[in-house]
Amino acid sequence: MFGQEFIRWSQTILDNVAGMNTRARRTGKGENGQISIGIQTCVLPGRLSTFTADFRAAHPDIVFRYSEGTGKRLLRRLQRGQIDFAVVTRRNLAPALRVTPLWSDRIVASLPPDHPLATRPEVSWTDLRHETFLTGRDNAGQDFEALIQRKLGETGIRPKIQRHDIGSNRIVALVQNNEGVALLPASWLPLIRDRHGHDIAITEIRDAGGSSHLEFGIVWRPDNENPCALSFARYIESHRP
Repeated sequence: MFGQEFIRWSQTILDNVAGMNTRARRTGKGENGQISIGIQTCVLPGRLSTFTADFRAAHPDIVFRYSEGTGKRLLRRLQRGQIDFAVVTRRNLAPALRVTPLWSDRIVASLPPDHPLATRPEVSWTDLRHETFLTGRDNAGQDFEALIQRKLGETGIRPKIQRHDIGSNRIVALVQNNEGVALLPASWLPLIRDRHGHDIAITEIRDAGGSSHLEFGIVWRPDNENPCALSFARYIESHRP
């Protein structure tokens, strides 16, 4: 009796050790473990998941952990090794970081529904020269502000910009209340229309150079030693959109 119990106990230990060794080998190969990704608040929900779908299907034992924040905060966390990747706008990135372009998001203007320009399908930057632009605290807000200053500055106009300590996607509520106009990534339009309906007007902004865009990329540190992150980095570079 004791001998049989000892054999079963020994076999259990051996199975556990074998399982641990297998997991360790798979972890070392980047087949088992975790990947942490920080996503800038202005990125449309679900867009990154679409990009990573094939990798996640091929690596079911890798768990993705997500967080969100402003671009600056995410890049600080990336530099400190607190996250493996950051999805942010590709502006003012540190040269030491690796970046792969993901997508380009067209920029449109949101206006109160009773605004004189609200019924026009397209406006120019000059048409908006007297408007108060509302921007958020995240990197999208900073990108929008730089774009506004550049586009109107080319014509000698000093734009009126109001900065608010909220995400760019929340600025629309202020536009609804006739506090000004705002720029938005076009990818947000289905959500904006679903949430605000006819309480907000959307129009294209074009000049001689066409539409303006936000450029997004996924950023990581080349010295990251997480094997799963290295596997994902190789996937990213071979699956550029």
